[in-house]
Amino acid sequence: MRILIVEDDPFVALDLECIVKESADADICMASTLAEARRCAQLPIDFAFLDIDLPDGKIFPVAAELRRRNIPFVFVSGALLHEIPVMLRDVPFISKPYKVWQIAQNLPRLSLTS
Repeated sequence: MRILIVEDDPFVALDLECIVKESADADICMASTLAEARRCAQLPIDFAFLDIDLPDGKIFPVAAELRRRNIPFVFVSGALLHEIPVMLRDVPFISKPYKVWQIAQNLPRLSLTS
C-alpha cells in the first residue's frame, strides 16, 4: 500500500508519517509543495492525507485528480471549511491541531497489519 502525505510543516509531516507507519504496512510518498504533490499523485497511491495550504498554492487540483482516480483522501489542515470548493466539501476533514486517533481512525479502510 502507498500513502501520500502532503504537508509543508516538517514536524507535522514526520508526525503523520509515524502515525501511519505505526498503524499500517505502507510505503509513504511525502510532499511539501503543490509541485511535489502533483508528482507523487502520479504514482500508484492507495490513500492520501492532504494539507490544504502549501507554499506554492492550494492542494485542490491534486485532490480533484485523486477523486477522479477514485483514490480516497482526507484533508488535514488548519484551513477553514468554507475555503474548500463545493465539489470537495464531502471529503473528510481533520482540523489541526489533530489528535493521533483522528489520523489512525481514517486508516481502517485500508489493509492494516496491526
